Amino acid sequence: MKFKGHDEAWGVEQNRDYTQNHYHRPSDEYHPEMDFTGDSAVARSDVALGWEAASAPKRVEWKKGDEFRGRTIEER
Repeated sequence: MKFKGHDEAWGVEQNRDYTQNHYHRPSDEYHPEMDFTGDSAVARSDVALGWEAASAPKRVEWKKGDEFRGRTIEER
């Protein structure tokens, strides 16, 4: 809900308007004025994190009690 140059209330209102008036409707489409700068920063961060995990010398293991434990193919 945070956008550069706007307070959080603005982001909350934008989300509410989009969800109520545009989500899965004809107006739910790309517009050239859309700014995806933040999305690209998140994507770069996700790629870096994934690369680091994939390059680790040892496989990542879930700790006991973790909500994702038991959801890997080997543990089903």
